[in-house]
Amino acid sequence: MQRIIDPTAVAALPAPPALTGITGYFGPAVPGVSAATRYRYWFANMLQEEIMSVLVAAGIVPDTTGTVFNQLLLSIQSLGGFRNMATFRTSGSWIAPAGVTKAGTQVWGGGGGAGGAYNNGSTSGGAGGGYGEGIFSVTPGNSYAVTVGSGGAAGSAAGGAGGNGASSSFGVLCSATGGTGSPGAVATQSNAAGTPGTGTGGSLAVTGGFASGPVPVGVSGAFAGGSGGAAWCSMGGTPLASYGGSPGCGAGAGGGGTGSQSSVGYAGGAGLAGVVIVRW
Repeated sequence: MQRIIDPTAVAALPAPPALTGITGYFGPAVPGVSAATRYRYWFANMLQEEIMSVLVAAGIVPDTTGTVFNQLLLSIQSLGGFRNMATFRTSGSWIAPAGVTKAGTQVWGGGGGAGGAYNNGSTSGGAGGGYGEGIFSVTPGNSYAVTVGSGGAAGSAAGGAGGNGASSSFGVLCSATGGTGSPGAVATQSNAAGTPGTGTGGSLAVTGGFASGPVPVGVSGAFAGGSGGAAWCSMGGTPLASYGGSPGCGAGAGGGGTGSQSSVGYAGGAGLAGVVIVRW
């Protein structure tokens, strides 16, 4: 689509003349009675500018070759909302299709793992990963790196520390850091919890949830592990006593802590990996 290019074209948009007659439809010629409705320059300009305004609003550069005939369609699709979605659970890349100038992204960082417990120890859960969301301008044909952060590893049953969740990102436009893991515990209650991740770069940036510390259970002097930190639209791992910590539910959630009521050790819950969603 392009404005008319012709030796008879004028450089500035002319004002329409004083209009007379009725508002209606183009009519055919009736021999001996009436002529066909004239196609006027101001009407052609009105149609041309209506179409051009749609291209401008969609950010699509008008074609100057006269060989591209879908720019109005692409503009309407772009302005009418996203029609396609790709979900990345592992790192990769996304290439902006022809005519696509906007992309919506959702990015979850990985959740932190919970420390393991041994010999009547108990641990806090891992922290939740951050979340970022936004709509960004993209260039058709360009490749955008997609990084999906892994979840933090579970702390070992010997009282090992939980691992940190890794960061996720969509190019340099939107990212979210992972939540950190919690320390392990041997013969003690560890209330130290990890630091939640944060989202950056988008119009919506959410900090992941904090994990809770160990809680007393029915057996005198016994503690259950703390809950894992939640992430956006996700639930952290639940606390468990005398059993390995559980993972959470959804993307980027922190693993649940654990508690040992004997000399037996239990691993903490692993943090969940992040996710990147791209819409266009």
